[in-house]
Amino acid sequence: MMSRVSLILALLAPAACTQSLDTCDDAGFRCTQFPDESSSGDDGGACLDGDAPAVVQIQNRSGNAIETVYFVRCDGTDPSEFPIMPPGLASGEDLEIPLPGPGCWLLDYAGEGCEGQTPTSTEDDVCAGDTFPWLVDDQNHVCVG
Repeated sequence: MMSRVSLILALLAPAACTQSLDTCDDAGFRCTQFPDESSSGDDGGACLDGDAPAVVQIQNRSGNAIETVYFVRCDGTDPSEFPIMPPGLASGEDLEIPLPGPGCWLLDYAGEGCEGQTPTSTEDDVCAGDTFPWLVDDQNHVCVG
């Protein structure tokens, strides 16, 4: 049976993002180019500016290892995933990884036959240089079997 995350990623596959030369390429993401804010005239581009990547700090308190982290923009575009080196992020450990880019993201995970029941939203834009703390606990954690 296809997991919820796999189903979301399969439905959004046609909207897959394009490769760019920004900081997320170093982490192995398929990334989108940052929008050209120089011609827009608004100050919303300040969130996207900066050399430091937007980061998510995963605080794993789920009881299981996290092997893969999934990202989808809040508008449903640009699905991506970040595999964590084996044996994964053990319960009780924390890890900081770059987001595929600044902005609003839906976050999910899978590992050891378990996954998040519903994605977690950053709710607001995570700006370049910001860190979003994400507590993964047993409240939103489901396992097969």
